Amino acid sequence: MNRTEEARDEADGVQISKIPQEIMAEAQELARGTEVLPDGVDALAAKIWDARRANRPLRVKLGIDPTSADLHLGHAVGFRRLKLFQDFGHQIVVIIGGFTAQIGDPSGRNTTRPPLTYEEVQVNAETYLNQMGVIIDLEKAEDCK
Repeated sequence: MNRTEEARDEADGVQISKIPQEIMAEAQELARGTEVLPDGVDALAAKIWDARRANRPLRVKLGIDPTSADLHLGHAVGFRRLKLFQDFGHQIVVIIGGFTAQIGDPSGRNTTRPPLTYEEVQVNAETYLNQMGVIIDLEKAEDCK
């Protein structure tokens, strides 16, 4: 067996052949329509399997910056994926930043993303929570603000 075959047969130190089929199916469903980086679906399955054996959920994080009062359709893609992780019993963490929103767009396009005050960022973060709560279960999410 060459190194490529060995790498394919092992992810995160776990032999893929030893991961139960239901865990592989979960990883495939969580990864459907995405590219799992850096090591693919097998590595995700290995992480899920390690977590299950340790009797803990995965912690999946998403960070967003409240640069406007409303989320956009692109945010929904990430939130729907987080919801799927929640449905499989994993812990999601939504991190609503604020520093970048207070300094604006460093590329000089301040007309599209002007610097916001601390108070404006707080208001936007609150509206984000209200809007994302339509998709994810905020009661089960960790540190959403």
